[in-house]
Amino acid sequence: MDCVECQENLSAHIENELPESIQEQVSRHLHACRRCDAEYQSLTTADQLVSDHFMIEASPVLWTRIEAEIRASATDRVAATIPAKPTPYGRRLSEIFGRFSWRAWAGAAASLGLALGLTFFVQQQRENHRLDQAIQSYIMERDKVEQNHLQADQGQDLANTDEYAENPFVIEDRHKMENPFKL
Repeated sequence: MDCVECQENLSAHIENELPESIQEQVSRHLHACRRCDAEYQSLTTADQLVSDHFMIEASPVLWTRIEAEIRASATDRVAATIPAKPTPYGRRLSEIFGRFSWRAWAGAAASLGLALGLTFFVQQQRENHRLDQAIQSYIMERDKVEQNHLQADQGQDLANTDEYAENPFVIEDRHKMENPFKL
């Protein structure tokens, strides 16, 4: 007997429900196989724990109440499967919305999608315009500062120029390099 066959017969072996020959084969396998014997010990311990607990007898009145609850629950489930009659309000809505075909509903959904898409597109264009304006003002300011530095390098007086912090990414020889932000 192999392990799979033995483990399939363990519960019946514990309850002495197997024919004598199979009962003997299971016993021999359990003596030879540690893994199956451990499973057998586990099952016998569980069986003993369950059998040691005492059973409480329910009174006939309690059983009658339990059966009544089960019947009521079954009746409720059957009643739930029967469709309810539409209310007058629901009937009016059904009449109003039922007049339109699926094509009308599809057209309405497409129109709504188009309106939302256009709204999003316009918002993006406004944001892009603000960004373009900010970049343009930066470029103009940067060109003005660059022009002032060129004049200073040529020895001209710059009494009213604003100083700015040096950009560590700008090459020191500004005369030979074009402004990469210039349009």
